Amino acid sequence: MEFQKHKQDHQNECLSKIDDASVTVTPVDCDVAQYPTLHQFAIPLVNKLIHALLRDIVALQDKYSVLSLLTFPAFNGKPCTLVKPICSSSYKLFKQNAQRSKWMESLLSSNSNNQEEATKWIMHFLGKKYENKFNEVAIHLGLLLPSKVMDAEAACAMWEEANLPCKSQRVILRNF
Repeated sequence: MEFQKHKQDHQNECLSKIDDASVTVTPVDCDVAQYPTLHQFAIPLVNKLIHALLRDIVALQDKYSVLSLLTFPAFNGKPCTLVKPICSSSYKLFKQNAQRSKWMESLLSSNSNNQEEATKWIMHFLGKKYENKFNEVAIHLGLLLPSKVMDAEAACAMWEEANLPCKSQRVILRNF
């Protein structure tokens, strides 16, 4: 019991040392005990302190990458990797940041053992979610995308307007 009181006193002491008015303290109804590691080490739920802790972990990972500090088992036991993409204000900076920090490689290697398969999954997901931008980029890259499938009524109207007999239509369809 005394150890718990000592930890709480330590937390309060850390909080009293913070004199920055812009620091956001978590709501009172947030129970620190729900986060056992933060509770065990008496880390108060203050944005500034948590950000500093995360910065230190990322810096440690950058210095000692063999430790794989950003890869850990999640609550369900499956491996989880934190990927740290850097915010970019332009495409040029985006490319530079991705090459320098290698966050894209980290993202691809964390999704699957096969980077090509992970790339396919991500591109499929983004293509479905942002179809117009995906098509725009594909055209910019010079990729030919199949056009949308024509419905039966439009196809029938096209054949009739072209005045093609059924035999010619079959020949054309066979060569598609």
